[in-house]
Amino acid sequence: MSSINVITESEVDRGWRFECTASGDRKVTLTLQWVEYNHWCPVGNQPPSEVACAVLTFLEQAGADIPDAFDAGRVRRLHADADSAIREALDTTG
Repeated sequence: MSSINVITESEVDRGWRFECTASGDRKVTLTLQWVEYNHWCPVGNQPPSEVACAVLTFLEQAGADIPDAFDAGRVRRLHADADSAIREALDTTG
């Protein structure tokens, strides 16, 4: 079971920044660009915070090290199965 919580969400240039907790009390800053949001959630039926949670949950389930701060797009470059897993977690089509 995932232990991801979004504490704050703010709009930034070209996307959003989230302050989250992962794996218990560990604080993580995640940025999510519009381009990644549109890729993972092409119909726009999930709030950006849900996409952020799906990204962090994917990393937890993959057993990957979660950096203290990173851009969500990095996950797509480092994990070949990230796109399909995140889309499946969000149950989006497109």
